[in-house]
Amino acid sequence: MGYVLLAVENLTVSLLFVALVVALASRRGRWTRWVWVAAAIALCLALYGVAMMADYNQEFVASSARTGLFVPLLTMVALFVVGAAIIIRRGLRVGFTADGEAERDLPPQPAARGWPRGRLALALGVAVVLNLMTLANLDAAARQSISALRSDAYALAMSVAPQPVPDEENAATYYLQAFQALDRMYKNLDRPENRWYKAWSDASDSDKEEEVDYGTAEATAFVEAHQGEINLLRTGATLPHYYYDRNYGQTDVTTLLPDIQGMRGGARLLAIHARWSDIRGDTKSALADVTAMAGLARHAGEDVFAVTILVGAAIDRIAFDTLQTILRSRNPSAEELAAARVNHLFSYQRQMNRILRGEEATILNTMAEIDSALAWSTPKWLGGTNSGAVSVFGLGPCYRAFVLLPMMARFRREMEHLYTCTSLPYSEFETQRLELESNWQGGLASIAPTTSATIETTYRADACNLVAYTALAMHRYRAEHGRFPDTLEELTPEIIPIVPGDPYVEQTLRLEKTDRGWVVYSVGPDTTDDHGTPASAEQKHHVLFKGDIGFEYAEEEKAEE
Repeated sequence: MGYVLLAVENLTVSLLFVALVVALASRRGRWTRWVWVAAAIALCLALYGVAMMADYNQEFVASSARTGLFVPLLTMVALFVVGAAIIIRRGLRVGFTADGEAERDLPPQPAARGWPRGRLALALGVAVVLNLMTLANLDAAARQSISALRSDAYALAMSVAPQPVPDEENAATYYLQAFQALDRMYKNLDRPENRWYKAWSDASDSDKEEEVDYGTAEATAFVEAHQGEINLLRTGATLPHYYYDRNYGQTDVTTLLPDIQGMRGGARLLAIHARWSDIRGDTKSALADVTAMAGLARHAGEDVFAVTILVGAAIDRIAFDTLQTILRSRNPSAEELAAARVNHLFSYQRQMNRILRGEEATILNTMAEIDSALAWSTPKWLGGTNSGAVSVFGLGPCYRAFVLLPMMARFRREMEHLYTCTSLPYSEFETQRLELESNWQGGLASIAPTTSATIETTYRADACNLVAYTALAMHRYRAEHGRFPDTLEELTPEIIPIVPGDPYVEQTLRLEKTDRGWVVYSVGPDTTDDHGTPASAEQKHHVLFKGDIGFEYAEEEKAEE
C-alpha cells in the first residue's frame, strides 16, 4: 500500500510542478514559455528515466522476465505524459480564460495567465512534504525488515556453524602449527632445502608433475627438512573434529579464511611425501599420506563456506591422483593397504545443503553491511547520519526501499529453490540448473553460476572418492585372493558391503577390463559410458567435461618395471 501511495504522490508532484511552470511561463514571451515548459517536461521525464533504468539494470540484465518496478514506472510515465499534455493544452491556449471561456474584449493571452500561482506553489509544497513523509515511512519499514533479516542471518549461520571442541580433539591444534611453518617456508624459498619445492610447484602448476624426479638428493633434503610439518598434518588428520575460531554469526564476503589456504598447502606437502616414499619403496608410508590428505579434505569440507567445500574437493582430488599413482606402480600387501583410507562415507553433495545455508547467511550479512553504508547519504530527518545540506538529495532511502530490500527477499526465495536442487539426482539437477541461472537477476546473477558450479563439483568429488574406495577394494581382494576380481560384485560382501552407486546416474560404478589391466569408473557429468576413457587434458579441469572419472591399474607398467 505504501508503494502505491508513493506512486500517486509522485505523479501528483510531477503534474503540479508542470502546472506551476506553465502558469509562470504564460507570463513570458511566446518562445520563452515553450522553452520553460519543455525544460520542465524534460526534467520530469529524466527523473522517471533514471528510476526506470536503475530498475531495469537491477531486475532484467540476466532475465527476460519483466517484473519488479519497471512496469509500474512505465505506467506512471504514460499517465504523466497524458496529464502534462492536458495541462499544457489547457494552460497555453491563447484567447481563453482560466475557465475555458472565450475572451472577447481582451487581447489574446494564455489561459494559464489567470491560474493562481501562489495556490499552485502551496499545493506543490504540501505534495512534496507528503511525498517525503511517505518515503520516510517506507524507509523506516525497510530498515526494520533488514534488521530482521540480519537477525535471521545470524540465527542461520549459527545453526550450521561448527561447534567448539576440546583442544585434544581439535585437528586445528596441529594444523595451525604446520601452517605457520609452511608460511615461513613460502617466505624463504631461496634457501637450499626449499629450492626443490619451488621447481616442483612450477611443474605442478603447469601440469608437468610427472616430470618431477622425487629420487634426487634435493627432494630428500626438502622432505627431511619438513618432516615435522608432515607429522603434525598426519596427527591432525586422525582427529574427528576441526574447529577454527571465527565469528560465524557476522561473516560476509570480506571474511578471511587463512586456515583454508594452509590446508591446500598441507595437502601438497603430503602429496610430495607420498611420492617420495613410493619411490623409496615405502608404500605403507605413502598410503598413510593419502589417508592424511583425506582427513584434511574432510575437515575442510565440514566448514560452512562454499570455498571450503571447493578446497576440500581439490584436496580429495590430489589424494585421488596420488593414490592412483601409487597403486598403478605397485601391488601392496594387505598390511600396507590397511593404512589407506578415503572419504567414501563423507558426501560433499549431502554437505552442500549446509554449505548453502552458510552462504545465505554470508550474503545476507553482506547486504546488511551495504545498508549500513547507506547512512552517509540519508539525511538525519529521515533517520540517517548525514547532516549536510547535500543530504537532502541522498539516495539511501530510495535504494534501501526499492532495491536492497526487494533484492534480499528475492535472494531468499531463490535460495529455497537451490536447497531443493541439492537433493535431486544429477539428471534432474542439470535440468534445473539452467532455469536456476536464468531466474537469478541483476546483482544476484553472478551468484547462481558460481553456486551451480560448486554443486557440480560436489558430484565430481563424491564420484572420485567412491571410485578410489572401490579401487582400494580391488587391491584388497587381490591381496587376499592373489588375483583381481572379474566383476565388482565379487567384492561383496567380503571386501565391501555393496558396490557403490554412481553419483551421476542411478546405477552402480563400473569395471572395464583392458589389455593393460582394469579401470573402475563413473560415467562423469556427460552421463555417457565411455568405458573408462578419461577426459582430455584440455577438459579435465573443467566442471562439465566429456569423459569418465576412472581409476586405472595397468599390469604392463608393473611388468616393465
